[in-house]
Amino acid sequence: MEIKRSLTPKVERGFHAACADLQPAHKLLIYPGGESYRLAADVQVVSLVTAAALVAGHIGASGLPISQHP
Repeated sequence: MEIKRSLTPKVERGFHAACADLQPAHKLLIYPGGESYRLAADVQVVSLVTAAALVAGHIGASGLPISQHP
């Protein structure tokens, strides 16, 4: 997970190096925009609100809501 201030975020060498070391299940780039999109096959760009919902478990990595079953 990396946080950028730009509305056109880009991953840099440090992000790729950290991902190679840590091998995360999901690679998120958080930015101040409102839309989510794929930056690369394995990197998802999301808003802060979407990232918070992902971490809280309210939506899946695809960006779709997770069904809540009683």
